[in-house]
Amino acid sequence: DRIKLYRSQVTYTDGFTYGDDELVAELIERFGPYQEHASTIPYSSGMTDFDTALEECEYQGLWFADVANYMLYEKDCTYFTCHWHLYDYLNHIHLNNVDPVCPGYDESTAEAALDLFRKAYQVGDRVLGRLYAAADAHPEHESFVGILADHGAYPDIRIANIRKFLYDQGFLVLKSGPAGVAQDQDTLPDDVDWEKTRAYIKRRGFDIAINAEAGSAEFNEIERDLLTALRTWVDEETGRTPVAIALPRRDAYLLGQWGDQCGDVIFAWDHGYVSGYYAQWQEIVGGGSVGAPAVYGAHHGGFLPTDNGFSSTFGTMMLSGPGIKAGYERPTDQLGYIQAVDVVPTFCHLLEIEPPAQSQGAVARDLFDGQEMVRNR
Repeated sequence: DRIKLYRSQVTYTDGFTYGDDELVAELIERFGPYQEHASTIPYSSGMTDFDTALEECEYQGLWFADVANYMLYEKDCTYFTCHWHLYDYLNHIHLNNVDPVCPGYDESTAEAALDLFRKAYQVGDRVLGRLYAAADAHPEHESFVGILADHGAYPDIRIANIRKFLYDQGFLVLKSGPAGVAQDQDTLPDDVDWEKTRAYIKRRGFDIAINAEAGSAEFNEIERDLLTALRTWVDEETGRTPVAIALPRRDAYLLGQWGDQCGDVIFAWDHGYVSGYYAQWQEIVGGGSVGAPAVYGAHHGGFLPTDNGFSSTFGTMMLSGPGIKAGYERPTDQLGYIQAVDVVPTFCHLLEIEPPAQSQGAVARDLFDGQEMVRNR
């Protein structure tokens, strides 16, 4: 017989509060140690089973809820936020097992995988329930409780290797040859032949940099060639174009991109295409720059927002509290979507404070009682 001994995370017992060093000891004494990195990775890596990993995530979630209630109702704080990553982990490893849109879907294992989602969402219900119970117990505080997700996920269908594409098209030239782009990883600067390279991508993302002086004739020529290559790239197996949108930097504002971190050319994958997760995929079947992954998963990233009624990459914002419309869901066909930049102004409106000077969004006023944004014409 064998025993597997699993040890939870070893982490700091001090230094994780700002401006109040005594608060750390106070929180640990009241609520137990702070577990900073609870996740499903111990399960997906084989260190332990799903229920044990989920137990750690529940501990973290309830710890957050208890600390939130303590800080809001006993320490007179105005605002509490935390980041709980459980569902991102779960989507990456199992959404492909439960959504039939994935070519790797197996009906015989789908119900068992779906049960993992049920367990995880039951944990989320318990965490939220603790927050709602405290809010109900302190009506004098007029508390708001909300959920904010910056993205969802979608099962893998086709995957792309953008660096291999740039290499094959002659934009990226490497001293090591094609081996340097086989895994679509960040290219080491020393491996790039900067004399011959015309364009390159710096990181996992959708920003391509042009290796020429901005505004020069060379820059403009590379930009035209790169946009043409991206816009006419065809997945030969499907007959589809993997890239839905490719824009020069001057037009990137159409996708909400600007500033000094914006690439010279940006692009977005079409529905069903994604890049950047080779550690899970292992390879593209057939070895090309686009195709099916050897191992399916589910991801989010630089592709058009996708929703098939079961899986969705859209972000989520849910709010409840005094003055918030009960049961309201924004009609996106008439009002469009709440943007990420709208979150801060909306929360500032709840707190009755001015948003920071750097805020570029708007208050989502349709969420509030008395604000009817749709008019019949």
